[in-house]
Amino acid sequence: MQPGLIQEIAALVGPEHVLREEEARWTYAYDATDLTALPDLVVFPGSAAEVAAIVRLANRYRFPVIPRGAGTNQVGAAVPLQGGVVLALTRMNRILEINPEDLVAVVEPGVITGHLKQAAAEKGLYYPPDPGSQDYCTIGGNVATGAGGAVAVQYGVTRDYVLGLEVVDRKESPRGSKLVFLRTPGSEELLEIKEIYGKGDERRTEIVAGETDLELEDMIAEEDMVIAITKSGYIKRLPVTAYREQRRGGIGVMGMELKEDDYIEH
Repeated sequence: MQPGLIQEIAALVGPEHVLREEEARWTYAYDATDLTALPDLVVFPGSAAEVAAIVRLANRYRFPVIPRGAGTNQVGAAVPLQGGVVLALTRMNRILEINPEDLVAVVEPGVITGHLKQAAAEKGLYYPPDPGSQDYCTIGGNVATGAGGAVAVQYGVTRDYVLGLEVVDRKESPRGSKLVFLRTPGSEELLEIKEIYGKGDERRTEIVAGETDLELEDMIAEEDMVIAITKSGYIKRLPVTAYREQRRGGIGVMGMELKEDDYIEH
């Protein structure tokens, strides 16, 4: 990559947020697969505007851009097979809003999944997707790879909770990004979720346009009990809080949810 282009990128995000040395770049050459490829540059943008500016440079100078979360995926999604710039999104790690009334969270892509789950729990809500790497994987990576977890059979995977995204625009526009809504409150899926979990209460979901990076919806309130399977192979019924405490400690149960209503108590 030409020195002039590297300097232009460094001017956008700050030189302290650019990795140029080969040794440092090798730490971003792989994910949880056995694939490796050395990026030409590693950049840590701090906002959607900085991401958009780098993508416009990539469009102008024709170099690849590879977004990266925590690199925990097992599908090669973060490996820069053709070189280019790895955009490490870990600086963009703010939970911008959790709205208990509308059951909507607005977060940046670098938010750790476990941090979102904890923040939701503090408001009496439950964000279901629980990939095995939830303590260090990011929401952006979860969205990109469709991450699920032990409760996916009952609750679905990450893509089932994405209401909208703020995406960058490669065109030379003043904003550099735009909001893309993947669902509307009247969609069949949202109505189905309300039918299953609403139990008659008038929960609602709406879209509020703004400076948002990622919106997650339908953070279902916790159920009283879950069905779990112990590490010895026994099926047991226990409260959600106890299940989570034992699971975090690695001493009790492995996650297991059964789809049939006969086996799940709400």
